[in-house]
Amino acid sequence: MAVMNLARPVAPLTLALLAAMPLVASAGEGWPRLADGTRSVIFVTGEDMGFVQPPGCDGRLGGALYREPFDRWLAVERADVERIWVAAGNGSAYEDLGSTVSLDELLALYERVGYRAFAPGLRDVGPLLTLGRGGESARQTLPLLAANLREFETGEPLFGESAVVETDAGRVAFVGVLPHRPDSLWGQPPQGTVLTEDDASSVREAVGALRDEADLVVLLASHSYTELHELLGRIEGVDVVVSARSGAARATPEEVRGVPVLWIGWRGHYLGRLALGGGGEILSIDAVRVEGDFPVDPLTGELKAAASDPGPLSVDAR
Repeated sequence: MAVMNLARPVAPLTLALLAAMPLVASAGEGWPRLADGTRSVIFVTGEDMGFVQPPGCDGRLGGALYREPFDRWLAVERADVERIWVAAGNGSAYEDLGSTVSLDELLALYERVGYRAFAPGLRDVGPLLTLGRGGESARQTLPLLAANLREFETGEPLFGESAVVETDAGRVAFVGVLPHRPDSLWGQPPQGTVLTEDDASSVREAVGALRDEADLVVLLASHSYTELHELLGRIEGVDVVVSARSGAARATPEEVRGVPVLWIGWRGHYLGRLALGGGGEILSIDAVRVEGDFPVDPLTGELKAAASDPGPLSVDAR
């Protein structure tokens, strides 16, 4: 099995090429095609905030309902491409806005799509605690990842720190981390108190435990640029970071302290894509915006075009 080491292969030349790829969202033009030879695609979503309906104000075009029919569509049209879905933080709904669903309902959607992991953000901690201690009643089959979220009374992690997924391109480890907020506490007796710990030391410990288990380490976060710059200055061993931070979204990754960072935080609009080749190499990293121009109707699940036409979202196999 080829060992993937992204920090060197993608920078700086590959990142410069990725930066030249346009983000096309206008009707009829579609998204940039994935690279020839793509064998596995890691799809990363984040900052859903309970927005699942495609229409609406506050930039909520797209929503999350497209993912299940899109995944089924890809399974038929491109059965040769493996699909790995994961979610970064802040999926919980704003209580004062309409067209949203509870975190429990959103996690149920993640399960139907087949997500492999969800890394909660600060917004999600309280709602997860209401679902049951450690998220037991949330969804049993969806790993919840938070390397630096612990119960104060016992020192035990509230969720798992990482999840290793066997893919056609090697073993990919996902590590979840929240911004450290030393002045914030969640929960109360008799359940116990939950708090964040230093994110850098927690990630270092989690990544160190994965040294012989994973070929690629993807950090799922909800940090700001400043927070990530500080975090990446104190850790090693992370190959890619995807951060779901409010208002931060880019079509292409930017390099932060030598590590490519992809920003997908814009109310669930952006779908992050990490394309892996059969030999374990990283072929491309980008984020595409989901609006009305989509081959699957998010509400009905029906194709907008003939099933024989993969459309602009498919992997170009030529």
